[in-house]
Amino acid sequence: MKISRIAAVVAAATVVTLVPLPAEASGSGGSRTVVSAAVATVHHDGRTRTDSDFDVRRVPVGLAAATNTAVAYARCRHCRALAVSFQIVVARRVSADVAVNNRALAITDRCTRCVAVARAYQWVVVTGADRRLSGRGQRELAVIGWQLKALVRSRPAAAVLERKVATLAERVGRVLTREIRKRPVEHVWTASAQR
Repeated sequence: MKISRIAAVVAAATVVTLVPLPAEASGSGGSRTVVSAAVATVHHDGRTRTDSDFDVRRVPVGLAAATNTAVAYARCRHCRALAVSFQIVVARRVSADVAVNNRALAITDRCTRCVAVARAYQWVVVTGADRRLSGRGQRELAVIGWQLKALVRSRPAAAVLERKVATLAERVGRVLTREIRKRPVEHVWTASAQR
């Protein structure tokens, strides 16, 4: 199977990448739902609350739904709420009516000099049965996940967080583009006998 295209949809705080199969390859055959979320809520003056999620899932049967959410809510003075969620779903096939949802919501409620930042990035990659994410790709994603969690925990300024999160998201996209590879052919042993 050849991956036919990569479509990207970018809206405020969200990125969705979908690599679809040809219509004949994406039958139902089971279903699976994947849910990821990061929620940071702060109500105390002068505090910073953070949450991050980096979720990589392989779905061997038909993917029915993938939902990714980041919510940052602040109601205080001089406080910050930072929430970042990355969801990566590698599915062999999807249901005919697959639902893909990616949302980021940042709210400052009656705040004085407070900041709420929410970023949700989602990649849903449909590979078919003959492709997979390579071991190298899995390791690279694990490193990016660790870096994302460390970044959010470090509580950087909003502009720094947004810039560095966007850089990590670009790296995820490169890994998925480069490391979704054809499955190696398993060696078939044959034996012959002579008389």
